[in-house]
Amino acid sequence: MTLPSTRAASRPLFWLALLLLVLNDHFLKGAGLLPDALTGKLSDFAGLIVAPVVLAALVRARSPQARGACLAAVGIGFSAINLLPPVAGFVEGLLRWSITVDPSDLVALPALGLSWWAMAERGERTRVALAKVGIAFGLVACMATSSADEAGSCTVDADCGSSWLCCDGTCIDPEWHDDHCGGCDLACPAATYCQQAECESTTESELDPELDVRPALVEEIEALRTDPDLAAESWSAPLAPTR
Repeated sequence: MTLPSTRAASRPLFWLALLLLVLNDHFLKGAGLLPDALTGKLSDFAGLIVAPVVLAALVRARSPQARGACLAAVGIGFSAINLLPPVAGFVEGLLRWSITVDPSDLVALPALGLSWWAMAERGERTRVALAKVGIAFGLVACMATSSADEAGSCTVDADCGSSWLCCDGTCIDPEWHDDHCGGCDLACPAATYCQQAECESTTESELDPELDVRPALVEEIEALRTDPDLAAESWSAPLAPTR
């Protein structure tokens, strides 16, 4: 028997929301075709239709109560990241999203009602293959939405979320960006890379000084260079057998 949550992923409403989510996040945002405020809200509305269906399908929610719990989980999570900067920052770090804390995004919460309607039991024939494809694409779309790596144009830091910066019109992560390490235009020198907002050398040894054998090797090489007899003895000595 096909679960209602799985059946929902084959319905036109789910696919329209999924297509809108993908089109908006990866083509319309930052393209200048629509106002930024509108593209942001479109993703919110579409995501709140798609995400509960995907979650309910993944946890195999059978009863109306289980589907309702999935709706509540998505709604609470969405509200938290738009009201609480610490929560937004945690999600950004966990999922590599770029999140702008904006309480006005809560206007999209009624879209959860459409998601609930999509998961309602109606008894029609289910196109299982289409539903499975929808769930897979829905999961990818929800995880990739507002991806920090694909963040669009920006004018101020607030456009980039709680922990990202707007540098040269693009949202960047100052914790790991080699050209903006710790702040805009703070590029790491050659042979270094940005790690946790600090430029680290790619050649600098991280060995414990007590375990670093390089000084002893230098002394040995210098002794061989200055003592020809020692060098000759070293080269003529047989290699120790290996096991």
